[in-house]
Amino acid sequence: MYTNVRTQATDLLEEAGDYVKTMYQLITLKVSRKVATIIAGLIADLSVMITGLISLLFLSIAAAFWIGTYVQNTSEGFLWVGCFYLTIFIFLVLLKKRKILPYLRNLLTTRMNEKKDESI
Repeated sequence: MYTNVRTQATDLLEEAGDYVKTMYQLITLKVSRKVATIIAGLIADLSVMITGLISLLFLSIAAAFWIGTYVQNTSEGFLWVGCFYLTIFIFLVLLKKRKILPYLRNLLTTRMNEKKDESI
């Protein structure tokens, strides 16, 4: 009688160990998938951002030359474009805590909690 209970307890412990190992592997797979999704999203966003910045750079140079031609002084055209970006910079610094940081926090939280594929 005791050997039967002992055998069942041993089997139960082995199955519990297998269950814990399986759960660990499942959690590892889920975390790996989430990290891969986040990294892929960051790489895609970064490539879009770099392309946008390069486009903005060329458009800014073109605008500076155009304004310089209009005011008949190229350096003054660059000064006007620089003042425009300085104004935008000050505006963003003033709105950073109230508007920009909560928006970015919500964006990241939404990205991390997206449910795309429940197969794993």
